[in-house]
Amino acid sequence: MPSTLSNEEIIERVNAWQDAGFVHPLTCINSKHPKLIAVVEDGKVVLKCTKCKYEQGKIPPSVLEVTPEQLSTEKERLKNIGFKF
Repeated sequence: MPSTLSNEEIIERVNAWQDAGFVHPLTCINSKHPKLIAVVEDGKVVLKCTKCKYEQGKIPPSVLEVTPEQLSTEKERLKNIGFKF
C-alpha cells in the first residue's frame, strides 16, 4: 500500500472504489444503509455511514492500492467483453 498518499488521494481512491460498479462497495454494518463515505476527521480519513453513527477507521488495503485510473480501465475492459453496469 502506498504510504505517501495524502488525505485527498485516499478520498479519491475510496470514491473511485465506491463508484466502480464491479467491486463490492464499502458498506455500513447495517445492510439497509447507503455506502460509506470518506471524510477527514482529526487529520485522518475515516469511513462514515450517512444514516447512522457507524464509523470505520480502517480502509481495506486493496482500496488504497488500486488507482482510479486502474478501476476505470478495468471497467472499460469488462464493458468491452459484455458486462453491463
